[in-house]
Amino acid sequence: MTVALFIGNTGGIDFNNVKVIWETNGVIERIPRKDIRPLVCPGWTIAGKFNMLPMETANGDNILDPNEQFEIFVCPTNATAPYQQFTVTINPPGSVLPPVAMVTTPPMVRPIITIS
Repeated sequence: MTVALFIGNTGGIDFNNVKVIWETNGVIERIPRKDIRPLVCPGWTIAGKFNMLPMETANGDNILDPNEQFEIFVCPTNATAPYQQFTVTINPPGSVLPPVAMVTTPPMVRPIITIS
């Protein structure tokens, strides 16, 4: 999935300190951060860094700054069946209302599914 800050946000989020939580069928799993390749499940990693402005590039740190986007690759322990709903929560430190993505698995399940 691709994540970015809300428009007008002047701070950054240090992705070295966020918690990623996967929930499906009442099972909640905290996914550990891993930077090894290939990614071993369970785990999550920053798969790509992009800048939203033309002619600009994202810097090399793991702080999501305004105008940057991170592509996050999440691999939980448990698989999901077609049409099964799951939730991914990215929880920065001190966040009262963390961003949540509620998704339903598409009918054609593949090993890697892109969430937009």
